[in-house]
Amino acid sequence: MPSKVSKRAPELSKSDSAPLQDSQQAGRDTIYNLIANMHLQCEYSDLTIICKGRKCERQFEAHKVVVCQRSEYLARMCKDQENSTDSSKPLVSTREPILFEKVLEFLYKSDYTVPSKPSVTPDNPSGGRAFRKAQLAKIDADKTRAIQSTEREFEATEDKESLGDFEQLGNELVDLSPKQEMEEEVEGNILHDDDTFLEQCHPCYFHARMYIEASWWKIPDLKVKAKAHFTKAFMDNPDPKSFAKTIEAIYAINTTCHELKDEVIRFIVPNMMMFWKGAGVSTTPPVLTRELMELVPQFTFELFPKFLDICCDKGLFQQLADKRPTDAGAVRKRY
Repeated sequence: MPSKVSKRAPELSKSDSAPLQDSQQAGRDTIYNLIANMHLQCEYSDLTIICKGRKCERQFEAHKVVVCQRSEYLARMCKDQENSTDSSKPLVSTREPILFEKVLEFLYKSDYTVPSKPSVTPDNPSGGRAFRKAQLAKIDADKTRAIQSTEREFEATEDKESLGDFEQLGNELVDLSPKQEMEEEVEGNILHDDDTFLEQCHPCYFHARMYIEASWWKIPDLKVKAKAHFTKAFMDNPDPKSFAKTIEAIYAINTTCHELKDEVIRFIVPNMMMFWKGAGVSTTPPVLTRELMELVPQFTFELFPKFLDICCDKGLFQQLADKRPTDAGAVRKRY
């Protein structure tokens, strides 16, 4: 019997396949633009989310087919809503509205923008003072909370007759699982920032907050994007105030920002001279200060072992030992 000859489909040459690839890319771009244009549009939306922040409340319209595909947390909320008696009831969250707005922007456009700070112009002479005003208000609020917390603790300690209440409280604390503690810590906004502050904060701090939001809403792609933005902003324009505020933020929530902490340490250690002594210009203040290291001891504990490791790897301690003066005269001459 004559052997069968297999027929292979003719392969497309590079010149023939180029138009096909261009056509496929054009189709993907069209779909991407359609989804991006649905951002914050009420038309065809089937999901309403209300964000009740510390000082303001906003309502957002979204599309389940878009947001639930990328956010595990939103998908779970929508599924619970569908199983409830009133499926038309909007979802409610205590996240800050400006942060959730940017989360939605990412879900629709695969990126997000940082709110621009108001600038000082003849039409807006107070713009440059707005951020400082928000900072002072936040500092006053933090002090008030600290004083009230101290007073409550003092009153509880003095009240010897409420031992039963203390025992009940102890039982509640024992029953609280680590997962519950983590969720309550993040949900409670322990950073105490609000829309006014977040709209005018340094980009580095804003990206750190977006990283935290990505963890809360369970959006892995957003964590990657926020981390990339954070790294660029951190190295582009580190100034003392924003640097300190950012370090406070990522170390305030111990269960969330491990990757950002690693990025900060990874960048500071090889550039210690710049962060500690400034950028070599007399007018440029150092961003790594003793006050910050005292304020955030965990940051200090993680920074210096890494710094000592790199010193050992480069043999800096051995170099210092080799150059050690041998007598008191040499010491006086050297110093």
